Amino acid sequence: MIRFIFIFLLFLNNPTSFSQDVVHTAILPNSMFIASASLQRMDIFSGFTYQQNFKRIDVGTSFNLGLRSTFGAQQVYSQFGSYLTYPLIQQGAKKRDFSFGPMLGVHASFLNIGNKLRQYDILLGYSMYCGKTKGNLKFFHQAGLGPFAEYFRTSTNTLVQSYALNYHLTIGLAYAIY
Repeated sequence: MIRFIFIFLLFLNNPTSFSQDVVHTAILPNSMFIASASLQRMDIFSGFTYQQNFKRIDVGTSFNLGLRSTFGAQQVYSQFGSYLTYPLIQQGAKKRDFSFGPMLGVHASFLNIGNKLRQYDILLGYSMYCGKTKGNLKFFHQAGLGPFAEYFRTSTNTLVQSYALNYHLTIGLAYAIY
């Protein structure tokens, strides 16, 4: 009888005492290809980004075209960028992946109107992505705010410099590679 009570209490205390405890380990993507659209102070940009995910930091590089200038004014308005993200919250659950953290970004834009127009900005903001764990498509979002510098030469070859505050709001669809 004592054996029966002992076994009964053991099962009552922990119903899975004789099974293994299954811990779900997070499998986060190693890298992502991202197609995105970005709203900025000077134009609306669309382009592609490649992001490499390391253990403690995510590094991304991007190439974008300004839509209004490139297609509306028939002037190629290209933008090259790079960013670093430190994922504060990075988890892979049974159904969803999620990553969120502060982001530091740098962009350089070039527009050829008469004399070349150059624009540079540094952004501080956040970056995040989320999506299903078993699927390769993820939702991607970034937002940032920072200083903006613009340089161009006038028809009299005078250098004009302008400084302002710039913002970036980016959304995109990422293809994750595990």
